[in-house]
Amino acid sequence: MIRWEGGRDEGTLTATGKDYQPGGRVVDGTVTAEVVEKTSLKGKLGEADFTATYDSLYDNVATLDPLVTGPWLLADNAGTLSLVNVAADGKVTGAAQGVAGGECPLTGEVVPEPGKNYYKLEITFADSAECQLPNQTVEGVAIHQQGIMIAGLLSNDQSRGLFALGTQDFR
Repeated sequence: MIRWEGGRDEGTLTATGKDYQPGGRVVDGTVTAEVVEKTSLKGKLGEADFTATYDSLYDNVATLDPLVTGPWLLADNAGTLSLVNVAADGKVTGAAQGVAGGECPLTGEVVPEPGKNYYKLEITFADSAECQLPNQTVEGVAIHQQGIMIAGLLSNDQSRGLFALGTQDFR
């Protein structure tokens, strides 16, 4: 998962940021890319070349409806499984696997970003020795497409990045 800060000057994006890798490693990096609005993004992320194409699904408006139809099973880049529910008001409840075999309770909120096809997400882990981030909050964004949720979250001090992939179709 990558988080960057920067800007766009006409058709060129330049930014610096951090690459949050599995196992907790965080690497500084840069991105430069040529931007063709609503068409493509092509450039370098560190030393790697990349090309991304625009998807008109981004222009859809996210709602909570597809998130509240049942529990979500999520796996993250720390190797942890979580089972969470999203209520009609966007409140999130659930538990992650604990570090010693128990459970780490969690709560939070998911809010559709107005006019966009993604969500803002905030999760707070219980103050428990079972939690990898006890009594800490992570914030980020999530997308939902075809029954799959993808979320990227950062700790408040930005020292930890969590990337999670989930489905409701696990029964």
